[in-house]
Amino acid sequence: MNIPKTILSVTLILICSMPVLISCEEPGVSPAWSGYIPLASDTQIHYKREWILTDDDETIFSIDTLTFTISDDTLVDGKRYKKIIDLNSNLLKIARREGSSYFGRDYTGWDESPEETMFFDATVAIGDSWSNIVSGEKREYIVQQANASSIVNGINYENVIKIKVNYYAGTYGNPPYEYLQYSTEHWYAPRVGEIYSYYPCSISGCYCDFRLTRI
Repeated sequence: MNIPKTILSVTLILICSMPVLISCEEPGVSPAWSGYIPLASDTQIHYKREWILTDDDETIFSIDTLTFTISDDTLVDGKRYKKIIDLNSNLLKIARREGSSYFGRDYTGWDESPEETMFFDATVAIGDSWSNIVSGEKREYIVQQANASSIVNGINYENVIKIKVNYYAGTYGNPPYEYLQYSTEHWYAPRVGEIYSYYPCSISGCYCDFRLTRI
C-alpha cells in the first residue's frame, strides 16, 4: 500500500545513533537531551508500518517497512540542516538542532519553501507545551511523559519522552477561532530518536489508522 509523499513527510521524524552527553536529571525533565535526535550523514532508519483499524490497535490490515536516509547538508535562510530522503531519493524533510530543540521543514511536494517548525525539545517538563503556526494553522505539542521505559519491537528503551501533537484548524484573528482536527503521538529515546508514532485515519491517507515502530 502506497501513501502520498506528503504523508511520509509528516510522519518522518529524524532518528539515528551516536554517543550522547548525559546531563543531571531534573524532576519531570528527561536527561541526555543533547543526543535524542543526533544527526549523522549516511545513516539509514528503518520502521515497521502497521495499518490498523481505527480505535482497535489489535486489528492489523497490512504491514510493510519504510527506510529513510539522513543525507548531506543544506543551507536555508542561513541555517544548516540535514536532508532526509526516501529510497527514491525524494526529499521529505530537513532538520537541525539548536541546543535541546530540534527544528524541521517538511517538503510536501507543492511547497518548495516550507515554514520551519520546532518539533521536539528534550527539556520541556511533563504537562508543558509549545505551539507552531503552519500555513495559518496551529500545531500544539504537549509533553505527556518523560523518563519513561518503553518496549518497542522487543527492545527496552529508557528515558523515553512521549509527546502528543494536536492539529487545529481555524482563524487566529481577534478573537481567534479554532477547532481540533486530529492528534498524533510520538515517542523519543536518547541515542535513537523517534521509536514510535501513531497517526489517525484523517492524516493516514486511507480509511484506517497507522503506526510506525523502530526496527
